[in-house]
Amino acid sequence: MQFQIKHFRHLFLLAGLLLSTLFVQAQNCPPSQFGCTDEQIFNTTVVPQGYPTCTLNVSYKLRICQGEFQIYGLSVTQVGVGCTQFITDLFSLFLTNEPDPIAQGRFIRTFFRSVYTQIGDQLFAIAVAGGPVDLYLCDNPNTQTFTASFYNGSCTSICVGRNNLSGSIVITPVSCGTTCCKYSRTYCIDPITNQPVVKELTEEVNGGNCFSQTRPECIPQKGVTPFFQGPCLPVCSSN
Repeated sequence: MQFQIKHFRHLFLLAGLLLSTLFVQAQNCPPSQFGCTDEQIFNTTVVPQGYPTCTLNVSYKLRICQGEFQIYGLSVTQVGVGCTQFITDLFSLFLTNEPDPIAQGRFIRTFFRSVYTQIGDQLFAIAVAGGPVDLYLCDNPNTQTFTASFYNGSCTSICVGRNNLSGSIVITPVSCGTTCCKYSRTYCIDPITNQPVVKELTEEVNGGNCFSQTRPECIPQKGVTPFFQGPCLPVCSSN
């Protein structure tokens, strides 16, 4: 994972030692707020739920706001060679004359949640590796928790294309309207088992009826040939 521990420490310290608040340029999702670091872009690999042989390269933006790690702007930059079934399912759900919005929404929600879970776990592992572990013990008033919050549109459309250089599928979600959803994972370590304990919370920062939202145009990407764009689907769910 292209995220060095020393780089992570730098971000963490910057979040805790800000002497003055920084104004972040207004965004729909996540909302603008004070006390945030500048956003940075990171890359990692994940395995989508239900496709154990498939590896996806993903890119995301990260900023720290008053100790909370906020992740947004996620996109799949490369779909690996073991992802034939993933691609087949994706195309069969969205390139059909009889679309099933329920099945499409379930696929996208499961996809987002599995990617977010892995990124959150990766970031917490880096925090723990930076030590000491006692800093994150559960139910100890002298320790702290670690929260990674993921933002995307409550109603989301996916743009699917092909990288002309690598031939790989790329997937870029776009928010429909100004909707916004926040999914948080708060971590601590069980002092007995020494295993992470995670509390999840999903909330709509700015909701909306997806079927009343105007589908946005996909942003053209240099070197990418578009295949198709999905409809606006509800993705802000705890299921």
